[in-house]
Amino acid sequence: MTRQLKDWLATYLDYTEGTEAPRVMHFWAGVSAIASVLRRRVWIDMTRFQWYPNFYIIFVAPPGIISKTT
Repeated sequence: MTRQLKDWLATYLDYTEGTEAPRVMHFWAGVSAIASVLRRRVWIDMTRFQWYPNFYIIFVAPPGIISKTT
């Protein structure tokens, strides 16, 4: 299977550049999406144990930084 994008995260950040949310929030949303797709199929072998992509990402911002239509 050939790659459709050279760098998925960079392409996602370019795509979301015109939105109200700060770039850092989009970066961590992209990292979270990648980690959720990888699940437990990718790991770092540390001999005695394995590290899996396991993130708990919480978006926190001052009022008015990110607005919703609800």
